[in-house]
Amino acid sequence: MRLVEKDSVNVSVDVYIIDATARTPELGVVFDTSGMDLEYRREGGAVVNITEVTLAALTTAWAAGGFLEIGHGYYRLDVPDAAFATGAESVSIQGTVTGMIVIPQTIQLTDNVWDVPLTGSSHNVATSSGRRLRQVEEAFIHANGIIATVTDGHTFTLDAGAVATTDYYIGDRLQIVEGTGAGQSRIIVAYTSGKAVTLDSDFTTNPDTASLYEIVAADVHVSVSDADLAEGFVATYTNTTTITLDAGAVATTDYYLGKQIIFTHGTGQGQSREITGYTSGRVVTMSPALTTAIDTTTTYHITLADGAILASAQPNTTSHGGLELEAILRRILAAVDGNFTITGSGTVLTFKYDDDSTTATIHTLTSTTRVVTE
Repeated sequence: MRLVEKDSVNVSVDVYIIDATARTPELGVVFDTSGMDLEYRREGGAVVNITEVTLAALTTAWAAGGFLEIGHGYYRLDVPDAAFATGAESVSIQGTVTGMIVIPQTIQLTDNVWDVPLTGSSHNVATSSGRRLRQVEEAFIHANGIIATVTDGHTFTLDAGAVATTDYYIGDRLQIVEGTGAGQSRIIVAYTSGKAVTLDSDFTTNPDTASLYEIVAADVHVSVSDADLAEGFVATYTNTTTITLDAGAVATTDYYLGKQIIFTHGTGQGQSREITGYTSGRVVTMSPALTTAIDTTTTYHITLADGAILASAQPNTTSHGGLELEAILRRILAAVDGNFTITGSGTVLTFKYDDDSTTATIHTLTSTTRVVTE
């Protein structure tokens, strides 16, 4: 049985006609052959006659009642649009021709499933396919629509497709699926009741107010470490040792004391420091001082520092000391087993296991590097 979407237009069907006696394919039938009377009947409705007209060729555009031989007993029939209107579940095509038999056919009329929005009101019948599809969609796609306004590379306002509840989408992923900026995604770190969304970093190509977005459950933890305690944007940059964090951080004195803050995106990205002071106003004191100043476009992650080496290479003369230090630490991590401490004095690095008082010089750097250890 053929399926045709409800409210379809310009639909043509193939009609098969045979000889009434020999039951062989009938050839040479035209729109005005004697006794020609084709018709359709919608389920539950009356029979409707079709006024047949000729077609110049099989490639001619659709015309209501158009009729032309295809070959081997098959004929093209252009069925009037009214036959496929919403309100019936099927339509039958039938008819008569003197001395011939028109083989009847039934066409099932289907709902426009794939283009109908999946909502609770239109797809909520228990155990129905529509409801199952809606439930699957809601498990992965939390919202979709068009970007309403663009503030900067990481701040946008969403349209009516988003929920107007503060923090509702924090931790989800916003991805641009169509239009300018398509193919990019970022993690949502702040969300307001005014549907203003803040992302964890700038888009490479900003979307615009014609870009389509989806908000989905973040499928991968994209932070620097699985021990992340907080993430967000720098709210205020005071100096190279003092900053204020945004609302993504806990407002409790000493809460992050001794932890590591890593600047992952934006101005000054790639630096990490030990938190040596923290206030209820979310003010962080870091050590050592940052090499490169940061600003309010910079994103941060705060991670557990236990078991991690916190190193900041700050050469006095050239940049080679930092690269050299990184290579040394990688070799140490690959070679030793157990808790250990590395200390630096001038250009000399020393190493010792935490349960042993013996120290050993492991390398002399080519330039002065300060090493922070834990």
